Amino acid sequence: MFPVFDFDTQIQEEEKAQDINIGRSFSFDFNTRRFNVMAGKVKETTQEEAIKQWIELLLRTAVNRYKVYEGTGFGTNISKLVGYKSLRGFIESEIKREISENIMMNRAIEGIEDFETSLEGDMLQVSFTLILKNKKVLEVVSNV
Repeated sequence: MFPVFDFDTQIQEEEKAQDINIGRSFSFDFNTRRFNVMAGKVKETTQEEAIKQWIELLLRTAVNRYKVYEGTGFGTNISKLVGYKSLRGFIESEIKREISENIMMNRAIEGIEDFETSLEGDMLQVSFTLILKNKKVLEVVSNV
């Protein structure tokens, strides 16, 4: 007569949604291609900074270019698309599709919104909003 609720399962799902621990990560400067060092120690990142850094690496890495990523699907093929002047709409939509699909490989990311690209010659600026599984929102802007 009365509905039966499984509160334990619901509580476990909420706890999983709040915890996005992806492990330790160290701060890397992609412009200088060096780890950030403070007082002789490599600086650790927060979980949100680690996710942004992972995305930057994903955008800068070509699929199967490095042996360590071979067969994983990690990376993008956007470098092959940047620079074409004809079919600009197709190129921008293909870049959006590829980046959006590959970003979802990260277990801490729930979704992506407000995706925008800006192509100028051989430089691509990508900006979007990330929705994490713990419901935090991150703004990402990257130049590739």
